[in-house]
Amino acid sequence: YMCLERELFTFVAPSQCAPEGNERELEADLLAPKLSDYSRVRIRYNKNISCHTKKKKKKKKKKKNKKKKKKNENERRRH
Repeated sequence: YMCLERELFTFVAPSQCAPEGNERELEADLLAPKLSDYSRVRIRYNKNISCHTKKKKKKKKKKKNKKKKKKNENERRRH
């Protein structure tokens, strides 16, 4: 049963990364007292890393697409 609770807690995203962050933060607070402090800290640490890496990848892809679109628009205007 403890293992299942830990998996649920790892699935909860911090408010910085999720648009519905407040709801997910409440879920974490409800699950947190059931876990030990040590495991809770480690889970939060891993969770933040995975969230930040996902954010960076999404931003890079969006920036590349925007640059390509701008170049195409400029070429069309020149012609």
